[in-house]
Amino acid sequence: MATKKTFGLFWDQHTVHFAENSDNVPKIFHYPTNLGKVLAAMSTKETTEGIKFTELLQRILLENKITTRSVQLSLPSHDIIFRSFIIPWMQSSEMKGVVEFEASKYVPFELDKLAYNYLSITLFKEKRKQILILFVAIRKDVLENYCNVLEHSDLKVELTEPGQISLLRFLAFKKILPRNKTVAVIDTDAVSGRIMIIEKEVPQFIREFQLAHIGAENPKEAPDALQAKLFNEARMSLDFYSRQYVATKIDQILYISLNDSHQISDSLTKYLNIPTQNVNIAKTLSEAISDIGSIKAFGVTLRNAVLPNMNFDLTLKKPTAADEDLTEEPTMNYPTIAITVCLCLAFLFGVHKLSQDRRTSYQEKIQTITKELGTYESSSAKMIKEQTADIQAKLGTYKNLRVHGRLSIFLTLLSKLVPEGIWVNDLTLTYRNDNNPGMITVSFNGYVYNENPGQQIATINRFIDSLKADKNFSSFFKAIDLVTANKQDLKGYRVTSFTIACQ
Repeated sequence: MATKKTFGLFWDQHTVHFAENSDNVPKIFHYPTNLGKVLAAMSTKETTEGIKFTELLQRILLENKITTRSVQLSLPSHDIIFRSFIIPWMQSSEMKGVVEFEASKYVPFELDKLAYNYLSITLFKEKRKQILILFVAIRKDVLENYCNVLEHSDLKVELTEPGQISLLRFLAFKKILPRNKTVAVIDTDAVSGRIMIIEKEVPQFIREFQLAHIGAENPKEAPDALQAKLFNEARMSLDFYSRQYVATKIDQILYISLNDSHQISDSLTKYLNIPTQNVNIAKTLSEAISDIGSIKAFGVTLRNAVLPNMNFDLTLKKPTAADEDLTEEPTMNYPTIAITVCLCLAFLFGVHKLSQDRRTSYQEKIQTITKELGTYESSSAKMIKEQTADIQAKLGTYKNLRVHGRLSIFLTLLSKLVPEGIWVNDLTLTYRNDNNPGMITVSFNGYVYNENPGQQIATINRFIDSLKADKNFSSFFKAIDLVTANKQDLKGYRVTSFTIACQ
């Protein structure tokens, strides 16, 4: 089977970066170009400059033997609008209108002029549910210019996302990013810097700032002046974040560089009083890189492999066949089956043990009563009748104890019907009629996970349909229904909890 390759591209002011990903092993190359001139040519329909770049791009792809025509585009931060805000908890079906209303307060453009996406995260504050919204947007005309440039070079834009999100994916892929800390990530290039604050692998704050004049090919500022600007911008960003999130403390700073020098990271530690680690990003790849942009070009190709639920795709025209290429053949979930069978065996053993204990208890009581009665000659008829009735009642209860049944068959069937992505958390069994052991009610709670949260309810419905379709399983019940289904975060993953009742 041929290896599926993905092709990523990141464009900054002076360089276009390329990365071909084959089984998470990148082939990286770049080419200097003036982004402003190319985009301006495309927006004004000035053909000469556009044709020059189209020919250049096609030649670069040919020289590097890039055959794929689908590209994943990582966008520079200076074109991105990133905002975060909190709304009251509500159902996902009600969320879109509220998010659009709130976002209009925080962005300087009308929403119909923006391509935007958002991520919702459930929070618990003072025992109340709230929703944190991470809103990302780009002007439609700017995004269209990027897409037009690439489409003129016979490249189809498959997805787009902010460059800092691509960097985040790379850091998570290389296990550089601490999972249980609040971390500030700082990266710089020749003219600008960016700071991103991340909590539990989720970006909470992103800001870009200028370090040198953009038009200067060789910035005249002395290194000390550029470093002072960097430190000042970092302090302002952290102060702003601290005012917005008073209860959150920055645990660590990661300074992304291309060398092992600790001069800047050590100085940041002293200046901000926050532990700062120098991360030589060049050491994490086998191929040589000269700019952080190459990391972002590779990071966007990790979209489906790393943090897949973090969807900030800003593509205006979604591809229709991309999802089919990523579909895997269904496989038996043997670990889930093994766990379910073990739980069923433990449950059966408990039921059997409880029945044996109850039966033994009643036997002991009957023997005790029989010994206490002794001879009946000295007892009155009324007393004998009362004692006889009492003994018969207890004996009847004992005889009606359930010591055998089809429960093991039922649980075995259930374990075989649980599909991939669903796990049962607990199970409750109730006998509705003690005189008829076949009349039982079973309810079980569980969770479903799917890389696409929108498919989680569909997975539950297919599970219920399979329960109903199985003649052996459904013969136990008259109705099998979904009682509740709620989306929630479980250890950083977006899941749906559910309750199914069988009766």
